[in-house]
Amino acid sequence: MDTRTPPHAVVVGVDGSLPSELALRWAAARADDTGSPLLVVHAAGDMPIASEIANREELRRLALTSGRKLAGHAADLARAVAPDITIEVQTHLGDPRELLLQLSEEAALLVVGTRGRGTVRSLLLGSVSTALVCHAQCPVVVVRDEKPEEEHRRPVIAGVDGGPSTGAVLGLAFDLAESQGRALEVVHCWQPQGSVRDRRGHAAWLRELSEQERSLDEVMAQHAARHPDVHVRREVVDEAPVSTLVDRSAEAGLLVVGSRGLSWARSVIGSVSRAVVERALCTVVVVRQ
Repeated sequence: MDTRTPPHAVVVGVDGSLPSELALRWAAARADDTGSPLLVVHAAGDMPIASEIANREELRRLALTSGRKLAGHAADLARAVAPDITIEVQTHLGDPRELLLQLSEEAALLVVGTRGRGTVRSLLLGSVSTALVCHAQCPVVVVRDEKPEEEHRRPVIAGVDGGPSTGAVLGLAFDLAESQGRALEVVHCWQPQGSVRDRRGHAAWLRELSEQERSLDEVMAQHAARHPDVHVRREVVDEAPVSTLVDRSAEAGLLVVGSRGLSWARSVIGSVSRAVVERALCTVVVVRQ
């Protein structure tokens, strides 16, 4: 598959659905905020293997023609949102998962849409969204709709646990909060390892929590110094991370989580991040370590 990604591009997958249009608008606005080029991508899918050779070639031609028209229309919509950004368009046959994952290797951000609440259902997304969240080499944004009148009222919520991706999560969360004019709420989802039922266990719990908080405060202070206009607050939550973050998503404009964790799970990308993406009620950003 011959693909290329403009350096530091925001890449958005489109399929002609309303959810992908919402993703397109979000991606165009982000490209405008960051001065990045926008790459609009449509993958038409694989042709049926059982088709006769002549018919197969005709199907390929029709699919590419239709795909180019769809992607061209998407580019026009993006220009309406952000007239000054640089826009490139790519249309391909083949598996959209393979295409978007390949493009993620050089992208700054990969943006896709979803349908309503609950598990992703779009023809483009479905298993595709899961593959992107699990394997993309750049941050992935799964866009959900938000009422226009609430657009700048709801905060960015960053879910962290002090693990390896905390710095990257906070960096992007601060940047998004500043560019979108939102407050930032850092929710430290932390659950101790082992028992805290006796005095010794409780003392160890307090020491571990204190160290986690000290490290988190240091990282937050570094990002806050670079984003002095962002109003930020932090809280510690000793609760299950998925239910906590999903509950908070009802009041959030944007939810940012990491692809790997420490205290919640050894591989958050296979559990917490995916569950949050599937169940959250707002747009979710999954950040690579």
